[in-house]
Amino acid sequence: MSHEIESLFYNREVPWHGLGVCVNEALSSADAIKAAGLEWDVYSAKMKATLEDGTQIPIIDRVANVRRSDNKVLAVVSTDYSIVQNREAFAFTDALLGNNGVKYETAGSLFGGKQVWLLARMDGITVLGDKVDPYLVFTNSHDGSTGVRIAITPIRVVCNNTLTMAMNDATRVWSTVHKGDIQSRLYEAQETLKKVTTYLNEMPKIAKVLVDTNIYMDEVGTILNGLFPVDEEKAGPIKIKNTERMKNTLYTLWTETPDIQKFQGTAWGMYNALSDMVSHMKPLRETATFEENRFAKLVEGHPLLETAQRILLRVKQ
Repeated sequence: MSHEIESLFYNREVPWHGLGVCVNEALSSADAIKAAGLEWDVYSAKMKATLEDGTQIPIIDRVANVRRSDNKVLAVVSTDYSIVQNREAFAFTDALLGNNGVKYETAGSLFGGKQVWLLARMDGITVLGDKVDPYLVFTNSHDGSTGVRIAITPIRVVCNNTLTMAMNDATRVWSTVHKGDIQSRLYEAQETLKKVTTYLNEMPKIAKVLVDTNIYMDEVGTILNGLFPVDEEKAGPIKIKNTERMKNTLYTLWTETPDIQKFQGTAWGMYNALSDMVSHMKPLRETATFEENRFAKLVEGHPLLETAQRILLRVKQ
């Protein structure tokens, strides 16, 4: 299976693809940008069209985003596209988290430099006896495929899951498009992400509610149907079969996963089982970019996990 990793470094856990440079400890931004191979910038180059007779005419509404280090064209974008350099991403994250002692656990580029990301560890919290390490993830593209996105995602160290809990009163994802004064809008993110403290404080409270919520056998079918709905009159046999496969997988994880056993029979156990499933289960037809796309979903907030939280919080105790 091929992967779209161009360069990266990582600390602690080996990435899913086994690629990249392993470091012994989390790095400062100055060291991280070097280890990740992100010491390059992007500039906008004017473009011309060559006509059939050889005449060249300027293209006035498009420019090429070019990587200066190797003159690689990353994309053709509109002239109002605003570039955010890799070094600006690190500088912003340093400022957002407090420049003293910010440590990066991984960073790198995908798709030949078209997309970059960096991940910085924040101060940890404890949820039902499990240590949870919150991370700030900064993602950006140089090809216009995505805007600038900043997210907070807490990762449970026990099984390296991403627990994407949706909070009504706490915004944990901020994004903007590559237009206008990007820098001023980046600093608007500081105000938005001040709610992260609220978000993190809410996690143990919701986990406590879920662990105190018993799930009885006559409720399991309703929960699974809510998580994996399918219209059997309209869906084909393959769709129905795959849906049953997902239900059975989740039930098995809930009842047999060793590190979930202490939460057996609870909504918290079910939530963690589903987190295991979306974090590790491979699709029937695996594409070259499957793992990269799954990482993006987990960072942004996996919709299935958010649905699960809503369903499980309504289960009678």
